[in-house]
Amino acid sequence: MARSKNKLKTPERIQALKDAVKYLENNPDAKVTKVARDFGVQRDALRRRVNGEVHDKPRSASNARLCPAEEVAIERYIDRLDQC
Repeated sequence: MARSKNKLKTPERIQALKDAVKYLENNPDAKVTKVARDFGVQRDALRRRVNGEVHDKPRSASNARLCPAEEVAIERYIDRLDQC
C-alpha cells in the first residue's frame, strides 16, 4: 500500500514544516493544531519539530555493513593489491 502524499518527505512538505515552525516561533500563543491545519502539515510532525525532536541532517543507512572509515580502509587495501 502506498504512503499518503502527506507523509512523504517532499521538499514542499519540509518547507511547509519549516514555515510553520517559524510562524510558531513568531507567534508563541498560536495553537499547534490550528497552525498545522493552516500550513497543511501533520500536527505530530510539527509538534516534534517545535520540540526539537527532528533533525534535518541526513542519517547513515541503518543497514550499512561498514562504517565510512572501514570502507576507505578496504578501498585502500584493494588499491594496494592492484599495484602488486
